[in-house]
Amino acid sequence: MINMKTNSAVLEATCDFESVSPAFAELPYPPTKVCKKNKYYADLLSVDYCGMVSELSAITLYVDNEITLSGEHCKVAQTILSVAMAEMTHLQILGELIVLLGGELSYSANYNCDKVMWTPEYLDTKKDAREILLEAIHGEKAGIHQYQKHIKEIKDPYIKAVLARIIKDEEYHIFLFKTLLEEFPEEKTSEKDSSKEDSTREYRSRKYSSKKDSSSEYSSEKDSSTKYTGKKDSYEEEYSSSDRDSSEKESSSKEESSEEYSSEKKFSGRCTCQRSCSHRSYSKKGCFMEEEKKPVKEMKKEMKKSFCR
Repeated sequence: MINMKTNSAVLEATCDFESVSPAFAELPYPPTKVCKKNKYYADLLSVDYCGMVSELSAITLYVDNEITLSGEHCKVAQTILSVAMAEMTHLQILGELIVLLGGELSYSANYNCDKVMWTPEYLDTKKDAREILLEAIHGEKAGIHQYQKHIKEIKDPYIKAVLARIIKDEEYHIFLFKTLLEEFPEEKTSEKDSSKEDSTREYRSRKYSSKKDSSSEYSSEKDSSTKYTGKKDSYEEEYSSSDRDSSEKESSSKEESSEEYSSEKKFSGRCTCQRSCSHRSYSKKGCFMEEEKKPVKEMKKEMKKSFCR
């Protein structure tokens, strides 16, 4: 409940947000530019922009969180709002990149050639301060994991540098949330309640993204605060593709493709949209199509595991 000053019939919120500024890591942002138009890259970034795990989801959830906590926990609410403001900058930068790449902003994430409209059902809103912070940490880690996957798939050094810089902010946000979490000691919860929450999160992830829950890699991590040690090395140098790295990655990609697709036919240009991941695999120089279709049961299993790259 929001804490308010009462003066006859006037109600006033007491938590001051005027001095709140965006929570950025102390590093400059690289320029927002791309080598050339690339619709596939635009589709990847649309997931970061407005997918289930996305900047739009984070902003909407954090605004709800700060309003919920502004009465009893003003300090926490102010921090969450500062993080939301940083996420707004990320959203704006991603939007600019998508447009530069030749994509369109429609608040729909492009999964496997299917546009999925953003929905508030992506959000897992909480009322308890500790639960809110735990959910925020989980979301930030899932976001980092997704950005890292996209950095590996994208060859454009300018986009890589921007995504790497955004990750620095997300790491800083985790540090802030873990620091606040120390003020809320853990309460004993029954195994029944814990399993119920896990199953709910798994259902939401499976329903909207058909991906494995990226949080599984982080579920064993401790919630205790750790000192933020974001590296201040040049992220542009770290993610700019040298000729050697590029050739090594390209050769390894060819080896993987040849092993997985024994009867492939190489095509030039863009792939025709297919419903099944087993029928298509993007590569760095185009796409491959299988000549023979796999059994329906096998296709369904693969579709549940992940979307096409």
